[in-house]
Amino acid sequence: MLQENCKSMHRAIRLVPSEKILLETDSPYLTPPKEYLFKPAAEKNIKNDMGYLRNEPANIPLICKGAARLRGVNAEDLEIQTEKNFQKFIEN
Repeated sequence: MLQENCKSMHRAIRLVPSEKILLETDSPYLTPPKEYLFKPAAEKNIKNDMGYLRNEPANIPLICKGAARLRGVNAEDLEIQTEKNFQKFIEN
């Protein structure tokens, strides 16, 4: 979703209402750009079964920063909002 050529995903990230947005990693597939990879895993060069760097839940904080950049909001605010949304989601 954070790759430069994913313009339709970027638009979707911007359009989803704040009270509905959730974040995920597509783990272990669909590796985000290197700047959104958790450094210890990227440095270990851990690969998924398709030969790409493995995606993992540890990438969520960096993905949050990327999504916040696309939405034009503060990453900490988006983190708080998505955590609230997740809690609401699992409670229902």
